[in-house]
This record gives sequence, C-alpha cells and structure tokens, in this order.
Amino acid sequence: MGDTADVEKPCSSSAKPKPDFNERFRKLHQLRQQSRKANHEQVVEEDRKKKLPANYEAKKARDEWELEEMEAKKATAAKVDREV
Repeated sequence: MGDTADVEKPCSSSAKPKPDFNERFRKLHQLRQQSRKANHEQVVEEDRKKKLPANYEAKKARDEWELEEMEAKKATAAKVDREV
C-alpha cells in the first residue's frame, strides 16, 4: 500500500492541452475577426449600392459606351489625318 509507483503522475498528454487549447482559441478568434471584417465590408458595399439611384447601372453603361464611341471616332480621325 505504500507503493509510490501507483500514484498517478500527470501524463504528457494532460499537461499539453493548455497551450494547444490557447493556440486553437487564438486561431479561432482570428478567423472570427476576419469573418466579421469581411461581413462588415460586404454590408457597407451593399448599403452603398442601395443608396445609388435606380438607373445608375444603365447610366454608367451608357456613359461607358459613349466614351468608347468618342475614342473610336478620335482614333478614326487620327488615322484619316495620317493618310492625308
């Protein structure tokens, strides 16, 4: 009964979980922070789009088309001027 060999010693696996738990907790916390930041950015972008006028996309497409037309006309005019 006086055997000291029978006394349970903390095994290496029971002494190790603390750092592993803290490391896992830190990683999960970082992931949560990243997710929260990404979600916030999406909400801000969604709100920005919501505040735009209803015809914003159509107007933007038309403006881009007009700009391309003007550039094409300038390129054509420059090409004709070089030929003359």
